[in-house]
Amino acid sequence: MIIGVLNKYHSSTSDSGLRCIARAAMIWVSAIVIGIALPMNTAGAGISLEHGQERVDPTPELRWLLDETQRLTLDEVSHQSELFAPMPANGFLPRSTGTYWLRLSFDPMSADTDEWLLELAYTQLDEVRFYARNENRDWNEIVTGDTKVFSSRERRHPNFVFRLPFRAGEPLEVFLRIQTSTSVVAPITLWQAEAFQRKNLTTQFASGIYYGLLLALAAYNLFLYPVVRDSSYLFYVAYLVSIGLFQFSHEGLAFMYLWPESPQLADKAVTLTLSLSYISGLQFARRMVRTNHFAPRVDRVMRIWAWLSVTPALLVLWVGPGPFFLLLPLLAFGVIVLVTLALVYAWSEGYRPARWVLLAYSALLPGGVLLVLRTLDLIGASFWTEHLLQIGTGVEAVLLSFALADRINLLRSDKESVQGKLLAVEKSARQAQQLFSRQLIDTQDHERARLAKDLHDGLGQHLSLLKNGLWRLVGSKGVTIPPGLMDAAGDAIKEVRDVTQRLHPHLLDRLGLRAALESVAERMLGTAQIEYTLELDEIAGFLSPSEELHLYRIVQESLSNILRHSGARHVEISLRCGEYLSLLISDDGRGLPDTEAARGFGLVSIAERAKALEGEARFENRPDGGYRVVVEIPIRNCASPGGVSLSSQ
Repeated sequence: MIIGVLNKYHSSTSDSGLRCIARAAMIWVSAIVIGIALPMNTAGAGISLEHGQERVDPTPELRWLLDETQRLTLDEVSHQSELFAPMPANGFLPRSTGTYWLRLSFDPMSADTDEWLLELAYTQLDEVRFYARNENRDWNEIVTGDTKVFSSRERRHPNFVFRLPFRAGEPLEVFLRIQTSTSVVAPITLWQAEAFQRKNLTTQFASGIYYGLLLALAAYNLFLYPVVRDSSYLFYVAYLVSIGLFQFSHEGLAFMYLWPESPQLADKAVTLTLSLSYISGLQFARRMVRTNHFAPRVDRVMRIWAWLSVTPALLVLWVGPGPFFLLLPLLAFGVIVLVTLALVYAWSEGYRPARWVLLAYSALLPGGVLLVLRTLDLIGASFWTEHLLQIGTGVEAVLLSFALADRINLLRSDKESVQGKLLAVEKSARQAQQLFSRQLIDTQDHERARLAKDLHDGLGQHLSLLKNGLWRLVGSKGVTIPPGLMDAAGDAIKEVRDVTQRLHPHLLDRLGLRAALESVAERMLGTAQIEYTLELDEIAGFLSPSEELHLYRIVQESLSNILRHSGARHVEISLRCGEYLSLLISDDGRGLPDTEAARGFGLVSIAERAKALEGEARFENRPDGGYRVVVEIPIRNCASPGGVSLSSQ
């Protein structure tokens, strides 16, 4: 084309030759300029940041380069732009032990340009170097990363944030050099400074709510443990703390607030806390849904898996997180499968708390799956991959608290059921004991009555015949009998009568309870010259003969204790019928120590006879000195006219 133009102007008139040559030269220069300019424009335009914008996604203009040898310098990569490739849309770069270079170009900015920031929102990068030219056209370098102290960062923020040093009217080119032992994710966002500050405030507010919720639930359940004494609460607290620390470390907040001067711990914290969350989560699930009972085979596998999860937690302290980076998703997959199986087994067996735990883990499951897939480079980074696990963890923590509360209610219900059964068994045993005691006492009373009758009708009659025969011999034949022999015969007869009376009060059978009590008081207290007062309501017809015998024996045993132990000068005996049939035997003697009262066989016999009457016996030392026995029997409105009040005076 240019040759054709020159030939055209060469055929012109000679006087216009110089003009033609000048025009041809201009066309030639224009062609050269256009030929150079066109290839330069096809290389791609820079990013234009305009006034009023707040946030820009630079991924379409972002270029990357992998240096497998780790030997390329900044000068070399800055002059070899053709080596850079477009950034994948998901922000993931292939896993490698090499060095990654990222490149961004910006169009010239005006003098009133806002301050702009570059945010690299992935905290688990070992080393990040940021390069931008300063006012002297030299490269300015910022070296940071989670293997450097936190103060190495240009801005105090959990993510890597760098200021873009724009100068009016000049284009800007920046480079990022990344080296790490884990996966490389480079979600880069450009922020207007004030918009970035507003975003930070919103993020901090949401994080405060989330971590405050976890901390409150952990503290609450920790305080509950001494009350309920259930190890599920301790493992739940351990799970909340470990999963909370994992999120805190994964977001870079732990490095920022807890250990800013310990990059070694910051580099290992995510792997360590995630392993601990596996262990505590498995142990919590095992104890919460009682897998050893509902799914013993799954329980054994869960214990083995928990021990496997201990391995990265221990070895990461020595060798770092790199070798275990791909092991953690596999362990997480196993935890998800095992816990789900255990919960399904328990729920199918009708274990009520399993439904809450299954619902809680279902809230966590989507976020956990997305995190595993993102870690394995199978899906790209997004809002849901970054935050769904955090949202699910918060929901899970609340639902697990409901599960623990439901478990408390279930345990309380089981406890009340067991207590009810124990009370029923205890009541049945007590009734059986009372029945046995009553039958034993009745048997003893019947045996005593039989012995008394046999003595009275047998030995007593024979002694009476012997004594009468001796008297006839003396009267009819003039036989002289030693005086002591007749007295001995009389004493023997009297002794037999006393023994038979003590074995069984025949007066009770003939004249009733009131006459029998008057007789025993006179015989025992009157003989001992102890003053007494007797106040008896007439209760004939309200008690069976065996029940009257029990009351008689209680009075007899009480008076016997008074004669043997008290040294009393006055005794009060009353039998009253009001709200209860109440029997009182009180003396003014020395009283009894509580220990002796508890051990005395006589008082035990009184208590058993009171139980046989379905009543209660109380033994008390009087405040003014002395002792009293009170027996109350549930027989109401039993008094009849004709009560008696007697005194030995």
